[in-house]
Amino acid sequence: MAADSGGSAELSGASAATLVDPDWLAARVAADNGARAATLDTLLPELINYLSAWTGSDTTVEIFDLGAGTGANQRWLAPRLPFRQRWLHLDHNPVITRSLPLPAETVIIDASVETLAQLMQAELVEAHPSTSSRRSRVVTCSALLDVLTTEQVEAVCRAVIDNRVPAFFSLTVTGGLRLSPTDPHDQLLLAAFNDHQRRAGGAGPEATSLTVKLLRAAEFAVTTQKTPWR
Repeated sequence: MAADSGGSAELSGASAATLVDPDWLAARVAADNGARAATLDTLLPELINYLSAWTGSDTTVEIFDLGAGTGANQRWLAPRLPFRQRWLHLDHNPVITRSLPLPAETVIIDASVETLAQLMQAELVEAHPSTSSRRSRVVTCSALLDVLTTEQVEAVCRAVIDNRVPAFFSLTVTGGLRLSPTDPHDQLLLAAFNDHQRRAGGAGPEATSLTVKLLRAAEFAVTTQKTPWR
């Protein structure tokens, strides 16, 4: 899991009022990738090593990407995973998910994050009826957890726990902010932003701590890392 103190956008499972303009997602790509780079020598090798222990040359890694947006997470992560992959995008906003070309094998599912557990079970039965099928799975998201409600974060964690799969969650707002030059009102701005994220039961800046708590309670090994978003 990677946590950052910057913005959050790619969105699934939230109300229509919080949908994000694809132009904003495009404008933030460089900042997102700069923050993700902090994981290149840490969390990413950890994920690869874990998957390598369970994969072989004939294994497909199935990646459930929550709030996939325009596919930015896939475009960054896919080339860095040395495995055969099958990506499944969950996002309830098809206008965003289909605004940029994606690899032909990418599966787009118009659904909210609460359907993850059901989807994983359906995929297990439909695509792999035999227990001899070789496959590994990962749940991932980028700039998402802090814009979910606490119930949605719990639903995502429950799906991960019940299916005993690894997760790679990145670019989660953690409630910190530093502006330069400084201004006496900076903390007021931060407090207003954090309160806005907590509206209507949003997990907001507590999303990371909640996720860590839930996964560790289920005896998952959890690693967090700061990924400053500039």
